[in-house]
Amino acid sequence: KSYIFNDYMNFLINLFKSRTSNTNVEVVEKSEFKKRIASSDVKLINVRTPLEFNRGHIEGASNSNIFNKNKFLKDLKSLNKKNPVCVYCQSGNRSRMASKIMADLGFERVYDLKGGYANWDL
Repeated sequence: KSYIFNDYMNFLINLFKSRTSNTNVEVVEKSEFKKRIASSDVKLINVRTPLEFNRGHIEGASNSNIFNKNKFLKDLKSLNKKNPVCVYCQSGNRSRMASKIMADLGFERVYDLKGGYANWDL
């Protein structure tokens, strides 16, 4: 199973390197993120593992583990790409990858919490 994980991580790294910028993704500070998630049409997604999610998460977040490729992509397919999505992980690395994947799939507005949950819980 580790080779599958490594292949997936290589895929994500290459995807991240493949484009230098994307106007559909905005990395935002905690105060701006709080404003965004207060909107009724926004989807809040925690891309950490279920164990991390169960240890603590932002209220109202759904868990879609980016390391579980099939479930992550299936979860994204259920969302309206026109509606805003707020995404976060622990420190910002996984959410950066998730944001890039979402933008590449056609999501129009993706907001990534700068510094991740570690920044939120300060």
